Amino acid sequence: MIFCFTIPYGLILVVGGVIGFTKKGSIALLAGGSGTGFLLLLAGYLSLKAFEK
Repeated sequence: MIFCFTIPYGLILVVGGVIGFTKKGSIALLAGGSGTGFLLLLAGYLSLKAFEK
């Protein structure tokens, strides 16, 4: 049930990366936050699908 934590945390990281980019204009914030967030969302999704089986 790790997806209960990875999906919301991934969304927080994606939103944080976008907010950091809009406030500071930093590509590093966008890539770091959103990239890591998308990886966590993918991991959470795969974990959810494995749990359903």
